[in-house]
Amino acid sequence: MVDIPTLALKQQEVNETISSQQESVNDKLKNLSGHKEVASRIKEGPIKDLRRAIGINDQYLFINELFRGDQTMYERSIKTINGFNIYAEAELWIKRELKLKLGWNESSDVVQLFDQLIKRRFA
Repeated sequence: MVDIPTLALKQQEVNETISSQQESVNDKLKNLSGHKEVASRIKEGPIKDLRRAIGINDQYLFINELFRGDQTMYERSIKTINGFNIYAEAELWIKRELKLKLGWNESSDVVQLFDQLIKRRFA
């Protein structure tokens, strides 16, 4: 009796050949270290203008959580921070005029997000 090759046998051979390979191209690309996704690159990139970089949701969050609901104070602060040339000036002003006077909690997630944006502005 002679074995007649069937589609199922061919499929099994193909599956065995594929499974015997060490690593797929997709797996190799996933395992490359040092490569970041586009979203994370954008998130860590420098900012030229804080007003444009802060989204509407974050703006609402900052106004309500950090600036006690005062939108004018928020706008003036962002304008002032944008006017600084170096991070040290902005950091000193923020500590003196915002964190100290408004009583910001340094460990707050909102304060840390704000600080991260400021650092990116001067990166």
